[in-house]
Amino acid sequence: GSGSTFDVRFLPADVAGDGTYTYRVAGIDAWANGATPTSGTFVIDNTAPRLTNVQPDGATVKWVSPNGDLAKESVTWAATVNEAGSVALRIVDAGGTTVRSLRVTTGTAPTDVSWNGRTSGGTPVPDGRYEARFTPRDAAGNDGPVITRGVLVDTTLGDVDASKILFYPQDGDALAKTTTLRFALTRQATVTWTIVNEAGAVVLTLLD
Repeated sequence: GSGSTFDVRFLPADVAGDGTYTYRVAGIDAWANGATPTSGTFVIDNTAPRLTNVQPDGATVKWVSPNGDLAKESVTWAATVNEAGSVALRIVDAGGTTVRSLRVTTGTAPTDVSWNGRTSGGTPVPDGRYEARFTPRDAAGNDGPVITRGVLVDTTLGDVDASKILFYPQDGDALAKTTTLRFALTRQATVTWTIVNEAGAVVLTLLD
């Protein structure tokens, strides 16, 4: 170029593949005085990132209940990408309409990606089956292949609670002998309620 400015168009096809490249710029005026050279680097990256893992796997359908009772109010997946960048999450209903989109920054370690069962405006989505679509993006803006996971929104059961979380049925006195368990339904449903011990064994069935 000539004059006080110059513009050089560089095409990635001019070099052999992805990588880090160095440029050097030098100038000379009409009296052969050379300007101080300057240099820098840039990266060419045409390789799309990959989600190497999204947990739980595709066989598991996560459940979220955005009914305001502070239980199961959000759902979380762990996403692992092979290079730093971000992961976009798009929630799509059964008709193919996107009800929520969000993006989280990621490194190469597993990153939690969560959805609260609500639209971008904060309104709970209708009960039903949804699809969570994860798309990785690297620092160069390349989007990788999409991975999908199922998620179920169901607000039928809510307000599951105990009047006491610590009580003493074994000491024989009249204090804190029992706890009262409760739940609420937004519509008719069949409920199974079991008491499970620390080892995971069912010790009592209250409702079947």
